[in-house]
Amino acid sequence: MQFYESNNLKNKKIGHTFASNHSIQTNIKKKKILSILKMVSKTIFCLALLFAIYFTISIQISGSNKDKNIYKTKRFIFNNSKFCPKNDAYYYDYPNGDLLEINYLIENSRFSLFFLYADWDPRSSYYADLFLKLACDFYKEITFISINCFYGQCKEHFNLIKYPQILINIKDVGSIAYKKPFEYGYMIEHLNKILRPLKRIDNFEEFFNFINSQTAALIGNFNFSDEKEVTYFKNFYISSLNHIGSNDELSIGHGIILNKTLLSEIQLLVSSDDSDLMFFTQYGFQNTFKKKRIIKPEILNNWLANNLVII
Repeated sequence: MQFYESNNLKNKKIGHTFASNHSIQTNIKKKKILSILKMVSKTIFCLALLFAIYFTISIQISGSNKDKNIYKTKRFIFNNSKFCPKNDAYYYDYPNGDLLEINYLIENSRFSLFFLYADWDPRSSYYADLFLKLACDFYKEITFISINCFYGQCKEHFNLIKYPQILINIKDVGSIAYKKPFEYGYMIEHLNKILRPLKRIDNFEEFFNFINSQTAALIGNFNFSDEKEVTYFKNFYISSLNHIGSNDELSIGHGIILNKTLLSEIQLLVSSDDSDLMFFTQYGFQNTFKKKRIIKPEILNNWLANNLVII
């Protein structure tokens, strides 16, 4: 009996020893697995971090190269061609209809001219010569851009049904669609008006020549030392561009008078000593606009339309 009990005690001890050894081995295995998982997670984290750094540097490098090179590759420089003997004249061409880079050109150009063409269209091919001649003449003042608008983003954006089309963009003002004849003389006159929409008038001879050369003329005077007056002048300037862009046969010229003596004499002529803006036609004085504080372009344009009398 004692022998049996002693055997049972031995067996229990052996069982406990085996169980404790098994538990210890299990814990050791768990610790090894955890350490391995920690090492793997650290390795993955380090690789991810290295990849992120590499990706960021790659973007910065490609971005800097893009800023330096992407526009130059699409810039075409004249080389003693029949259209232009000036070696420094140039334009930009986007044969795949890309528009992604256009904002860059618009933001960095006071004036931009867009020639929207289709590569299969005979009219586009014919008027391409006109575009190149204009680029040769005005490349120092206007950025010239040609886009194949039968493809890509240009087609999706404009969805043109007739080619070519010409748009003229003025920074901080907007775009003007050219609707007059596609002839060199008309285009030269139109671009000159856009570049210099306001006529400065310094004497009576210039005043009469100006109003007689226009269907109608709006004459303004501004105090450029006053910030509000500068704002009024900008709206006056935008109004002049709107009338050029309207392609209306009844053109309205915009002139400014800075000579106070001349201004007083003209105000005396129209029997008004408080004429902020004076409106004339070829048949004489029509009206005055005395509230420059509301000289927003749309208000001024409506006022001009209401006061335009053609006999």
